Amino acid sequence: MQFFLILAAASKEQGISEYPVNLTVVHVIDCIGNNEPINNTALAEKMDLTKASITKITTTLLEDGFIEH
Repeated sequence: MQFFLILAAASKEQGISEYPVNLTVVHVIDCIGNNEPINNTALAEKMDLTKASITKITTTLLEDGFIEH
């Protein structure tokens, strides 16, 4: 819970009104940032998640503007 309070404060400071509230999603964003460029298959392997899970997460992140192609 402390993490999300820090995230909310940092987001507000940067003028970001929305942010991911699921820790897995935050980890996906972190993994993408640390391994750019990376595709969904490689991302799923690195995170030990299914490709379907990664596809669902990244689709939402794309729609919400948190990541770009």
